[in-house]
Amino acid sequence: MIAQYQRAASLWTLSDTHAILDRLFQTDAMIRSGGTPLQGPLMQLCLYAIVVHAGRAPHRYCTTLQEQCGLQNEIY
Repeated sequence: MIAQYQRAASLWTLSDTHAILDRLFQTDAMIRSGGTPLQGPLMQLCLYAIVVHAGRAPHRYCTTLQEQCGLQNEIY
């Protein structure tokens, strides 16, 4: 798994990585505030979608997650 993260790290700049981590922290806070027991799987899905589908635009997925989950925290 570490090799996968190292390959991923070579794809993005430090700025991209900071943006992705920031979005993950915000998404984690949003999910925790909703009190769902599915926090772990939702965060894994978010990370997967960012890495595989959203690339340098993690807000695309996290905004969709917010809409699909009906979460009203406007942190994005």
